[in-house]
Amino acid sequence: MNRKERRRQEKAAQKQAKTAKLAHGAPTQSAQTPGAAAGGGGVSNLLFNHAMNKAAAQQESELDRELRQISDKLNAGFTGEALQACQNLNLKHPNHPEIHQLSGIAHFMNQAWDQATECFEAVLTHDAKNVAALNYLGDLAIEKNDLESAQSYFQGAVKNGPDDLASLQRLAYIYHRLENATEAAEIYPKIISIDPNSAENYLNYGYALFKLGQLEEAVKEYRRAIKLNSELGLAYINLGTALSGLDNDAEAISSFRRGLKILPDHAEGTIGLARCLRAQDNYGEAAKCFKQGLKLAPDRTAIFWELGYSLELSGDKAGGQKAYETCLEHNPDHSVARHLLDSLLGNTTEAAPQGYIEELFDDYASSFDDSLVNELNYVVPKLIRAQLDKIEGDQLIQSVLDLGGGTGLVAAEIKDLVEPNSGIIHGVDLSSGMLEIADQNQRYDQSFVADILAFLDDKKIGLPRYELIIAGDVFVYLGNLEQVFSGAYARLEKGGRFIFTVERLSDGDFALEPTGRYAHGKNYIRGLAGKYDFDIKEIEKIIPRQDGDQAINGFLASLQKN
Repeated sequence: MNRKERRRQEKAAQKQAKTAKLAHGAPTQSAQTPGAAAGGGGVSNLLFNHAMNKAAAQQESELDRELRQISDKLNAGFTGEALQACQNLNLKHPNHPEIHQLSGIAHFMNQAWDQATECFEAVLTHDAKNVAALNYLGDLAIEKNDLESAQSYFQGAVKNGPDDLASLQRLAYIYHRLENATEAAEIYPKIISIDPNSAENYLNYGYALFKLGQLEEAVKEYRRAIKLNSELGLAYINLGTALSGLDNDAEAISSFRRGLKILPDHAEGTIGLARCLRAQDNYGEAAKCFKQGLKLAPDRTAIFWELGYSLELSGDKAGGQKAYETCLEHNPDHSVARHLLDSLLGNTTEAAPQGYIEELFDDYASSFDDSLVNELNYVVPKLIRAQLDKIEGDQLIQSVLDLGGGTGLVAAEIKDLVEPNSGIIHGVDLSSGMLEIADQNQRYDQSFVADILAFLDDKKIGLPRYELIIAGDVFVYLGNLEQVFSGAYARLEKGGRFIFTVERLSDGDFALEPTGRYAHGKNYIRGLAGKYDFDIKEIEKIIPRQDGDQAINGFLASLQKN
């Protein structure tokens, strides 16, 4: 199988396994818990700025002195003494908000969440806008895994302290936790304007941009983080992930290696490095990294297919088989592992799994056209166009159905052969991502996300009948073409054309090749044409594309419904 084909499989499986599209380090909570609970900053900074009553200045001064003594105890970690002092002071100043706050901090430091919550809520009864209390309550909500409440508290803190760095950082962090990357990304420019020298701020901003799919912008922020802190391992790992998403695998490998020197037990970084090594055809080292990644994250059992693929391509077919089988033991519905195992063992199935095809091409959609045309010398659209020029002459076509049309490359090639005012081109494909690209380029009058066999079988979808049905490089994912021929005959007008390509099988009906694609025999096509009453106009040998230096052999079949 060619590298681009396998690359598509790799990305598809990552998505199917329900991991992130690309392995990425979680954001750091650079917003520290206020005061002593963070081990720095000083609890005294959280005291209320209460107005001094000159008439009672001596009494207030004594209260301040005792409050600061309690703060010092907390800063020194003497929570028990601080709580006792708070209780004693409360006898002299009942229900005082500053005493509640210091008691809350002491309970927080002791991880007595309920008592801490009670104290900070008491603070808010006196001062509903107290930023420190709101932040602590947000932190307590996180400890209780109540993320919605945490968000509400942090939003209140930011509302009442719009320039408070800790509040802004906390709110951004909770947006990350709630997978609201849009809101998180909107906050970071302000955070950075207040604290431009924190590498973690740029790291977290990059993460938000990455989650939004803005990979190039994420790369810039990760580089800024590294410039500020060259020992920030997660920044290198996240940079590697973003670079990999931009298909810059060579630079990604360098970044992953640097990050893993700092964080050698980082599972996602190890797996990310393995994927990039595999993309560079370094299968032996990739296999070693996948094994290490599985040691670090044994629950990531879907990774076994990736280990299997690397072992297979490094020449260890027995090891590859075992890894595929292990993947399927833990993930029985893993379509990529199943298909690759069948390919390895030579088990010819009826068709590639639908989930495999859908995931494969959804992830490949954005680079599909460039990859096929410029890298694989894909000429199927031109070959189909040449066939139509030969048989149609100057006659315009009224209706076209493009089976498995993907991004609409064939449709674009023949569009000028379709009646401009009343003609219709419909495209059907399992991959919504591919059809989205086709629709952006206006290659179809209407597109349908559907299995091609189901579409052919349901005349309520699309037009009841078409003048032309085309299928370029589609049946490489189908072995048995009985239903295709039956459905095409049913959906064609009398005299309608059915033009398609297949990869060439020298002997037999159809076979699942080691490449993971199906090949079909010429006599098999002839037999189906006869069985379903098609007149064979031509079955010509073609070279639909290249695989490296090797030409792929195929057939182009031109049939007409009798």
